[in-house]
Amino acid sequence: SLYSWIVALAVFFGQFLFGSIYAQPSLYIIEYTEAFTDTPLTLISVAGSIFRTLECFLSIPVGYLAKRFGPKCVGLVGGLFMGIGTLVCAFAPNIYVIWIFYGVFGGFGSSCFTMANIVIMPQVCTKLN
Repeated sequence: SLYSWIVALAVFFGQFLFGSIYAQPSLYIIEYTEAFTDTPLTLISVAGSIFRTLECFLSIPVGYLAKRFGPKCVGLVGGLFMGIGTLVCAFAPNIYVIWIFYGVFGGFGSSCFTMANIVIMPQVCTKLN
């Protein structure tokens, strides 16, 4: 049906946009080194590491939540966490706030969004046949 194709295209487009988030730590490092001049580069790079680590380790529990509560709900929660984390990082006074809001909030939100897309695609693809 047309609805299934629209959902499939929306999922692909969402993953395309989220792909740009994976390049963000390398772009942010330049800005953060200029903003936090007294912070070593190793401490700045930890934010991206926290993000990736949580995204990977939370995939299984978030996948369970996506099956239990539905991928739309989990994807929405993930988007909210990513949005809040990114917004707070814009006004972060130090690198530790970025660790929490980009690393923890962003990692959890990214895991929710990605797993929601992975859970919803088999549901949509069975309707496409």
